[in-house]
Amino acid sequence: MPIDYKKYGLKSEIKYLIESRLHNIDYVNLKPLQFPLTDDMYRSLHSFAMPDVSLEEFFSYISHLHKTNIMLVEKHRLRDRSEIIKVRNANRLKRRK
Repeated sequence: MPIDYKKYGLKSEIKYLIESRLHNIDYVNLKPLQFPLTDDMYRSLHSFAMPDVSLEEFFSYISHLHKTNIMLVEKHRLRDRSEIIKVRNANRLKRRK
């Protein structure tokens, strides 16, 4: 049964975008994912999050947010992941045996 992407405010390209990201996850540096939202979803987000600015200003803000607040993008790299890496490596060794 196909997913009704519009029901969730997404365009159907989301499927291919996610498949591509998953396929390349080990080979490409993380970069922000601009979800292909429907126009109705953008309008809803605008009216909920920033109703006092124009729709154009809202679009501009969200399209540049990851560039102005680098912590949103880099936060995952700055945390201590040594325990997670240790567990993953142990699980890989178990699967090889």
